Amino acid sequence: MSNAPLTFRILATCAVIACAYHVLGACGVLMRMTIDPSTPSRHVVFAGISIALAWYFLARPLGGLPLFAALTVQQSYSHGRHAWSLWRSAGRVDTISVLTLVVLYSAGIALARDAHAHARRSADV
Repeated sequence: MSNAPLTFRILATCAVIACAYHVLGACGVLMRMTIDPSTPSRHVVFAGISIALAWYFLARPLGGLPLFAALTVQQSYSHGRHAWSLWRSAGRVDTISVLTLVVLYSAGIALARDAHAHARRSADV
């Protein structure tokens, strides 16, 4: 895992930052700051998902790609809907949602390319 390419180490770092955000949310800090009204239990779930995602970016087992795709679809719906709603109602950009989606889509491209390269290496053997 320590020899993961730089792209995946950066993505793992982003996932750890997301975990820290969700830990703050689970403790109620974000709600008190009116940054994120989500429930603490939701933040606990996504803190766990974020840590698992950090591991996934470093290990990149091929069987995890469908799970990552499912997470990306769920986050696209949740963050995309929230970002669109905020834009339409208040004319504001939801920075966290935009960053979440940009990182997930970029990660998806990197993971697909990595899986393709892995398949090519396996075929060459």
